[in-house]
Amino acid sequence: MKTTSTSRGIETSTVDGSKEIISIADTECHILTFSEEAVALGQSANYLIGSDIVLHVVVNKDESTIVINNCEKDVWQKRSVLDIPKSESSPYNIAIFFQPTNIIVAMPGVNISRTITRDLQVTSEPVTLDIKNSISIRRIFAPARIPAGVAILDFFGLFPNGSTVLCGWITYPWTDEDNIYVAIDLGNVRFRLPAEVLWYSRPDLDDNGTGYILSFVLPPEIEVHPDTLLNMSVEIDFWSYRLSPHHQTRLFEAEQARGWMTEVLPRIYDGNITQLREVISRPVFSGSDTLASLSAPCHLETDIIYSIAGKGIMLLGWFVDPLASVRSIRICSGRLRSTEDLRDAFLAIERTDVKSAFENQYDLPSSKLGFLAYSALDHKGGNSLYAEIELNSGEVGFKPLSAPVPAGLPAVRRILENLKVTGDEIQHAFDNVIGTTLVAINRGRLKKDMHVSEVRLGKTPDIPRCSIIVPLYGRLDFLEYQCALFSQGGIEFDELIYVLDEPGRKAELLNLARLCYAKFCVPMRLIFPAENRGFGPASNLGLRYATGQYICFLNSDIFPENRNWLDKLIESSKTNPKIGAVGALCLFADGSVQHVGMDYESVPHFGGWMFPKHPGKGFKPSTITTRLRDVPGITGACMVIARELAEELGGFDLDYVIGDFEDADLCNKIVAMGLRCVVDQSVVLYHLERQSQGNQAMDWRINLTLLNAWTFNKKWY
Repeated sequence: MKTTSTSRGIETSTVDGSKEIISIADTECHILTFSEEAVALGQSANYLIGSDIVLHVVVNKDESTIVINNCEKDVWQKRSVLDIPKSESSPYNIAIFFQPTNIIVAMPGVNISRTITRDLQVTSEPVTLDIKNSISIRRIFAPARIPAGVAILDFFGLFPNGSTVLCGWITYPWTDEDNIYVAIDLGNVRFRLPAEVLWYSRPDLDDNGTGYILSFVLPPEIEVHPDTLLNMSVEIDFWSYRLSPHHQTRLFEAEQARGWMTEVLPRIYDGNITQLREVISRPVFSGSDTLASLSAPCHLETDIIYSIAGKGIMLLGWFVDPLASVRSIRICSGRLRSTEDLRDAFLAIERTDVKSAFENQYDLPSSKLGFLAYSALDHKGGNSLYAEIELNSGEVGFKPLSAPVPAGLPAVRRILENLKVTGDEIQHAFDNVIGTTLVAINRGRLKKDMHVSEVRLGKTPDIPRCSIIVPLYGRLDFLEYQCALFSQGGIEFDELIYVLDEPGRKAELLNLARLCYAKFCVPMRLIFPAENRGFGPASNLGLRYATGQYICFLNSDIFPENRNWLDKLIESSKTNPKIGAVGALCLFADGSVQHVGMDYESVPHFGGWMFPKHPGKGFKPSTITTRLRDVPGITGACMVIARELAEELGGFDLDYVIGDFEDADLCNKIVAMGLRCVVDQSVVLYHLERQSQGNQAMDWRINLTLLNAWTFNKKWY
């Protein structure tokens, strides 16, 4: 007879006395139950592939063993034996845990160091399962952990930093090599926390059990109350031991837990308890600055702390450790304590003001006393943020920190303004301190809903051939020059979409666009997002509104030489289905080459990262021998691509902050699809490179380019 049931997402099937063909999944588990009759009659469970017995399991009553064997071509192979403890009696439960290349055999509830592992593969083809009536098999169709017994809980101690200690006893101890976890199942969420164990003797149990002391860190989102204990278990490999409190189980926090462990722990355990003593004796943050009470001088101040939703915090400040006496700096909030030393994700920056303030007090060899630092601590508010500073002597002091402020584009700019790194520092700076952080800040700001409005001037085609998308930032006056050139013809079947990426100048643009429409009669659509988000997001917003069969991403400082420029680019795109994107020959105002395709080269003083380069830039254009030139990439200043392909690729990757590298990234995605990027050298445009952005402070923009270069290289190289 076969029955099937589902419990907590785990499907099980029970078979009593049958012969059937089954398929065994990786990590499937079978619990074989040998009844007293099955043991007395020597009945076995067999797994067959063809006529070969690939797994034979039987209980040998006389030897009190479980015998595992296999028979190939009628020849029995070497057997494995698992001793049955004298305390066990029938019916016997035997667990067989199937893995891709082997099996593990053990008895649930019995010392799990007594296991058999055999190299055996039975999960790749159908298996005939042959069992007798007195043996039942429960199949567990999930990589579940198998209930193996209970661990009695006598004491639960919770300390302010989340360190948790459990004391109790269990019938059979685990081995020191086992990876041990404490699992807490709260229904809608499950935690699995790494733990360490100490064993001690329990004479009161008459050799029927062994005492344990488990230590782990409890996440702050878990509230401790008696019901919590009922949902806890200890997991080792695929075994699970349910923690079982009783009416005398003690549940202590903070000083009560410290007092109980200080008094009782030395009596029950005489081994090395250095780690637990640190848990017991570690000072507790009271809200005060205690750095001045330490035996060695150290000073820590923060200027601002930014919170990055779900990704941690970024700190800007300064730190003085004149005697090199600090062992670690950890950021804490309530019971939450960062696992890493803050200085592992620490970038020193110049602070001459700090050096001047301490020059009469300490001999400080460097003025690099400021820092940018990242902590993965996910501070969610509610608890005060503070730094825990530990000296080499073991002393611990605390420094209250200001509440983090939400990070947005101003945070990106301030962080990049403070960044000054040399070539040997650049990889660490972006890998460990600011790279992931700034990308996360940018993602967070772009996720927010944003109001967008549209104004139409004139009537654009109902079904346009191409949508020309032009982001506007800085030099709004370029719209007038473009409209003057477009009015000469060439875009009658296309729609012109301007996206203002500078919301504060909406009225200015409306006035200018209305004047240009009255003057040149060039229909246009004006898109007004409520926030400045950068070139890529502005272009993608235009793509969202576009209705043309083709898309032409165009900078506002691009000016065509001839009216048929777009006809030619679209014609080139149509010539071969393998062409994914088409660009043009772009010239500076003096007639020298600005762009005739992009290639990539390594730049040693920027960490050896790959940067786009423009071959022939600044030189006179070469004689055109072929109209279409295959290139690794083309500039986003003018790029024609089928709208269907642009939408399939998602437009420009938004991880490139403000602007830079998103065009090279898009070209790489096109090439990765097996498509070509080409330059139509018969199309000549004039490009006043970067003048569309207006005047901007250079340092932070240079560092922004480095950030985008880091993103590009991390993704593609």
